[in-house]
Amino acid sequence: MIMKSLFHTHAKTLEEYRRTLRLREGCFWGLALLGAATLGVTLLLMRGSIADESDAAYLQGVWCGIGTGLIVAGVLFAVRTRRMLSQDEAALRSALREEQDERNLAIIQRSLGTAGGIGFILLYLALLAFSFIDLTVFHTLCCCAVVSAALFFAAKTFYSRRM
Repeated sequence: MIMKSLFHTHAKTLEEYRRTLRLREGCFWGLALLGAATLGVTLLLMRGSIADESDAAYLQGVWCGIGTGLIVAGVLFAVRTRRMLSQDEAALRSALREEQDERNLAIIQRSLGTAGGIGFILLYLALLAFSFIDLTVFHTLCCCAVVSAALFFAAKTFYSRRM
């Protein structure tokens, strides 16, 4: 559902929808390549040179898991999209209709808005808590808050001019 919200289509014809699906498939293969690169960099370059031995092993495990997850998700979504592309016109038209259903779009938009709002509240609470605990984490969270707010305002400006 999140992937569909990132790659929403305004296709009017089946050929436009096929182009969108091909673009999505390419993005999913790119996601799998990003996972492979993450896995490769982690296995080749992170051999204990980051911190002490236990921290490096932990970080290597985390990044290997993230890389593997990206590979699996990218391949699964790409194969699923390829399978959708190979369907007949009636099934493809049904998938397009379902994807452009106003109720589903409203649910996705409201969900993203709610998640973003809750995320900002949690970020604020984390900033408040870590201002008393650890200034390094506090500064990192401040940077995250500033970048998130800047991205929100940039997206708002972009869409206010486009829509």
